[in-house]
Amino acid sequence: IIIGVWGPRQRKIKAAYQFFLYTSLGSVFMLLAIPLILLQTGTTDSQISLTTEFSERRQIFLWIASFASFSVKVPMVPVHIWSPEAHVEAPTAGSVILAGIPSKLGTHGFLRFSIPMFPEATLRSTPFIYTPSAIAIIYTPSTTSRQIDLKKIMNIQGIGGSIPPMSSHGPVPPALFLCVGVLYDRHKTRLARYYGGSVSTMPNLPTISFSSTLANMSSPGTSSFIGEFPISVGAFQRNSLVATLAALGMILGAAYSLWLYNRAVSGNFKPDFLHKFSDPNGREVSIFLPFLVGVVRMGVHPKVFPDRMHTSVSNL
Repeated sequence: IIIGVWGPRQRKIKAAYQFFLYTSLGSVFMLLAIPLILLQTGTTDSQISLTTEFSERRQIFLWIASFASFSVKVPMVPVHIWSPEAHVEAPTAGSVILAGIPSKLGTHGFLRFSIPMFPEATLRSTPFIYTPSAIAIIYTPSTTSRQIDLKKIMNIQGIGGSIPPMSSHGPVPPALFLCVGVLYDRHKTRLARYYGGSVSTMPNLPTISFSSTLANMSSPGTSSFIGEFPISVGAFQRNSLVATLAALGMILGAAYSLWLYNRAVSGNFKPDFLHKFSDPNGREVSIFLPFLVGVVRMGVHPKVFPDRMHTSVSNL
């Protein structure tokens, strides 16, 4: 509804339908798996299901059903098509909500249900998970670097896999989307080439966007670094090829982040497109503050991995 009613562009209806159909069809498989769990356990209580031992064959079936649902929510390649469309066509508030909350359902589902409930199926499917994940790590920043729309450039889809980066994905992309929203509200365009030299008219916004860009690049001291560094170390211990691809993805992600920031902030001022004195007002700054505090605080105090979840992953 937010996309279809309040979206600013003509493709908003298509994007709204696409978002609805992808997420709904993915959830159907999970819905079919729940009665099978009920048949064996006699209840849909997740605590009982987590302690129930399913046969390997049944685990595989249930894992595939849950994967079909959760992968759309992340979203993983190749069921990611709805995400860039939804973000681009949504209003700023819709993009913030979509990046900050619904996109976490997929990774939360993998960690909360798929891994602890179906451990044997999870182990058997590890190579299958590696393939689309490695493709996404390279594909996402490579295609993003070719975009000219600021919202498509801001949309980051590969930060999944554990609680810390999932939590980091809460404040970082919404802060970047808010930066785009501030620009769009004033100048009614999201094309990057029109914003060269914007630091001349809005010195405070580049400071805010640079902080979020550093977090987007997983710079040390930010919440993203706390999540991605241990993931990279763990990946090298399990599969050096996947870890190398992941490291390459970080480099490409940093490259397009710096390219975007430099193109929008530096360079010659363009008075034909930008208006003077268009920095964020007090209301907009107050909206930015919680996201910036979240980026820094999670980077300094990364205690976001519940003990019970840590035990389940360690046992696996």
